[in-house]
Amino acid sequence: MSFIVREGDSTTTGGFVLSGSASEVIDQRRVARMGDPVWCPACTSIGFIAQGNPTYVDDLVAVATQGHEVACGCTPGSNA
Repeated sequence: MSFIVREGDSTTTGGFVLSGSASEVIDQRRVARMGDPVWCPACTSIGFIAQGNPTYVDDLVAVATQGHEVACGCTPGSNA
């Protein structure tokens, strides 16, 4: 089972999730979903969560779990 990604969680490039769901909170942190913004220091840009778990949705948007890809200025697949 993969861990659910939340606002503030770090990425593999040292970045972090900037914001998450307005309605779903776990341990006082917003749940991150597909499309939510992520800061990437490797390419100095704001990307977004490009994948989500289709069996766990919040407001019809798939929730991100550990290992899901971040789309930013980095090489595709290098940031999760």
